[in-house]
Amino acid sequence: MGRSRKGGGRVSARRWREEIRGGSNYLRLPEGLKMFSAKPGTYRLDFMSFIAGKGNPRAEPGEPYFERTFFVHQAIGPNQDWHLCPAKTFKKPCPVCEHRAKLSADPNADEALIKILAPKERQLWLIKDLMNDPDGLLLWEVSYHLFGRALKDKINNSDEEDGYDFFADPIDGLTMRLALQQSDRGKWTDVGDIEFRARKRQYDSEIVEQMPCLDDLLVITPYDRLKALFLQTEEGDDKEDDDNEPEEKSRKKATPRQEHSVGEDVWFRGKKCEIVHISGDGTSFVVEDEDGQIYKAVGHEDLSKPPKSTMKKARRDDSDDDEPSRKSSKSKKDDDWDDDDEPSKKRKSKSDDSDEDGDRQSRKRKPKQDDDSDDDEPSKKQESSKSKKDDDWDNW
Repeated sequence: MGRSRKGGGRVSARRWREEIRGGSNYLRLPEGLKMFSAKPGTYRLDFMSFIAGKGNPRAEPGEPYFERTFFVHQAIGPNQDWHLCPAKTFKKPCPVCEHRAKLSADPNADEALIKILAPKERQLWLIKDLMNDPDGLLLWEVSYHLFGRALKDKINNSDEEDGYDFFADPIDGLTMRLALQQSDRGKWTDVGDIEFRARKRQYDSEIVEQMPCLDDLLVITPYDRLKALFLQTEEGDDKEDDDNEPEEKSRKKATPRQEHSVGEDVWFRGKKCEIVHISGDGTSFVVEDEDGQIYKAVGHEDLSKPPKSTMKKARRDDSDDDEPSRKSSKSKKDDDWDDDDEPSKKRKSKSDDSDEDGDRQSRKRKPKQDDDSDDDEPSKKQESSKSKKDDDWDNW
């Protein structure tokens, strides 16, 4: 006899599995589709077309197309996640863009914050990596400025008879030789070179219908949810600091805070960061680390003091500006003790026997100034190795 079931159907992990498969808040990957990881090196790629769906900005539904442009807002919420921009991607209301528009209308608003809140353009591509996995299909998500713009320039500068416009066509397409190199501006890669050659093997036109629709992979965060994450409030709470009265209860509980200013260097999550914006009530910050990563809604309690070595160096650097009365005659260099072998002898001079007043007090020697040569020496830039161009197309 079978057991009875209460409360509906079977417990399924499908929703959980599908939600985390893409690893982001704005992409949902179908079963079997893997992401392309762009690392420095040379690749030979075939770009695949798909049947466009609803909402594609450059193709009508049912038309074969080869890429999907979309926009994201970065560093949203306590986890600093990326979320799809509804306004730029689907022409729907976006709370982040609305807030940015208010700031843009304020002549006293922070220009750096306005720039940070701007939606960033990205693209999706379907590719076959002929060198590493020629039979597999990969999804490449990349910033337009790190690949798409270079590809557009390559096509614009070509001759019409080259046929570069049709590089993603299943029958008349071309294979791309792509050279990527490590960027000197961050952890990402930059395009070193793009070349095209005729494919050794073309595809059937029916393969386009077998490709996943890139328009269906984008996931939009509901308006109220995105607003709550952005403003760090409970979902459904429409109060904003700019348009409503201050929350007196929260301010009464606030303890005295250390003063900070825009442009100040602070430490957040063990990284040296710069404050680029401070909220109106001075309780939260927007900071940017040395790699260009933006962190929003950072509280005073999230900021930490710099490492001791940094603090010591800062005190040494500031010592030259102190008044003479504040300088200690017994100060030593933190990292050079061998220069002061006999401090007592070096700090005193012999008395003058011919002094009429009989003053035998030793004149104290002025402390040795810090050696700042390490700070003055410019840092050596690491030269990025140039990608070698493989001219032997016959070995493909």
